[in-house]
This record gives sequence, C-alpha cells and structure tokens, in this order.
Amino acid sequence: GNSAAAAAAVGGASEQEVKELKEELHATNQEMELYTKAVTHSSLLIDQLLFSNDGSPTPDDPFAILTNSDGWTANATTLPAGAPADEHPSILRSCTLELTIDYCTRVTSRCTSVYLEELGAIPESDPFPTIEEIETKLYGEVKKEEPYCGLVESCMASDFEDEGCRV
Repeated sequence: GNSAAAAAAVGGASEQEVKELKEELHATNQEMELYTKAVTHSSLLIDQLLFSNDGSPTPDDPFAILTNSDGWTANATTLPAGAPADEHPSILRSCTLELTIDYCTRVTSRCTSVYLEELGAIPESDPFPTIEEIETKLYGEVKKEEPYCGLVESCMASDFEDEGCRV
C-alpha cells in the first residue's frame, strides 16, 4: 500500500497534471502548425514576387490581399471572409515584411556591388568621393532600381499605416 503511494508521489502525475500537460501539448502543436504554414507561405510568396512572369498582381499577391482586406493595420487579426487559413493578416504581414526586407537587401547589395566597381576604377590621381557623396549616390541608385525600398524603414516604424506604404 505505502510503496504504491510513495511511487505515485515521487514519479507519478495526477490526472489533473496529465490533463494540463495534454492541453499544453495541443496548444504547442497548434502553434507549430501555424509557424509551419507561415514558413511555407513565406517561401511561396518570395517565389511569386521575385519570379512572376508578367509582374501583374495575382490572387496570391500578399500586398493586394492585405490592402483589399484592410490587413495592414497592427490590430487586423480577423481572417477575411472566405480566405484560406494561411491568409490570416498576422501571417501575411509577417511574411510580407520578411519578403520586403529580403528583396530590398538584394537590391541594395546589387547596387552597392556595382558602385564599388565604379569606385575601384577611380584613378589614384582623381579625388575620391566623400562618405556623404557615396551615401547619396547609393540611396539614389537603390531608389532608381526600386523606389519602395527607400520607404521600408519608415513604413515598418509606422506599422504601414501610411497609405504610401501599401502600394
């Protein structure tokens, strides 16, 4: 009698503890499923944005979906009527931010590489541009290549509330 009670007290769990652990496991599994959908969706969105044939918005265009469903606002947490679960505004906002940062980093890197080649070709006898001139030139090149990339930082800070952030 006592040995069974002692074993239960040392290594066993009460029914309530088991129930709580099962609920916690279920919640964790649901969260993992949501993250898995977000990662998959993000990957597909990057492919769609970067490798679109004609550049026109498609039903899978995250910018269009967020704009049409008013999903840009930080408090937009309701799934639009008839939308699949992976178009939840919080998932799309997160994926779209990741996509935008990735894309703008690529644009900036390409522009920087081209400009570094130009700088490397300057003869030693010629004056080298100042840091301010280099910065101005790089910002200009990035803006010429992709105007939206110049807005990303301020848009993120304002939770994309400005209309110019949602184009």
